[in-house]
Amino acid sequence: MRRVAGWRVSGRALANIGTGQAALRLNVAELGQALPVLGEAAKLRQVFLNLLSNAMKFTEAGGQVTVAASRVASGCVTLTVTNTGIDMSKDDIAVALAPFGQVDSRLA
Repeated sequence: MRRVAGWRVSGRALANIGTGQAALRLNVAELGQALPVLGEAAKLRQVFLNLLSNAMKFTEAGGQVTVAASRVASGCVTLTVTNTGIDMSKDDIAVALAPFGQVDSRLA
């Protein structure tokens, strides 16, 4: 692992993702500065894109997806992706977090 200098959440970084839904709003909380993190850039990028694409996939037209990042007191970076899409029960979350877990393949 190495430090990924200057990794940031920005509208520019999200420009090539697209929503696939004209009526879906993507909000990006801009940061005043980059938040360096420790990790493998390609894997961090993939995790972020997976979170964002799932949030967009499960948000209906007219809904919103919001992306934000901040540095917390411990010095760690917190990345938050929220949406107005469908919710998951506690049982569904446990399944989704298990290796290869999928709550409902009809929604994939």
